[in-house]
Amino acid sequence: MSLTDDVLAVLQEQTGPVSEYDLLKRLADKGVEPFFKVDFRDQLALFRAHFLLFNSLYVLQERLFIQQGLALEISPLAIFLGKPSAFGESSLPVAEDPLRSYYLDFAHYHVTTRDQIDEWLGLFWSRLSSDERRREALRVLELTDPVDDGVIQRQYRRLVMHHHPDRGGDTVKVQALNAAYRLLCKR
Repeated sequence: MSLTDDVLAVLQEQTGPVSEYDLLKRLADKGVEPFFKVDFRDQLALFRAHFLLFNSLYVLQERLFIQQGLALEISPLAIFLGKPSAFGESSLPVAEDPLRSYYLDFAHYHVTTRDQIDEWLGLFWSRLSSDERRREALRVLELTDPVDDGVIQRQYRRLVMHHHPDRGGDTVKVQALNAAYRLLCKR
């Protein structure tokens, strides 16, 4: 049995979406190589397990659609096998999908280094931190995404006028509004 067939067997046992983590764990619990030997604390080993899983998923996605008319939705948070009508046309294999191209090119598996993974993780955590700061700044301005600069500026002005100390407002609140506005409008 091939790795792709092992992945398919586990997916067919599912009654709904499964996360990448849960799929890796189920494959490891079934003794599927190389997943049952992966040290998830080793970032390079984890990347390689992730790569092999996603390579198998993208191979399966095309094969299942062509042979059985089934759709395979692929994302780290939700992997799901079902009828195409359940997903819409977005689940059909698309040749121009950069992620699909990446995972189907085995050169990436072999040439990716621990240093590259460390750099990618650093960028991920930096981006996550930036996203959290944006959410907090929007909360201070009583806004939610999606929002453009014009809406941010109008809301900022409205709240500053309302909370300005010269109008009986709170200096600390205005300082928080100023900080939120600066964060959101710097690019």
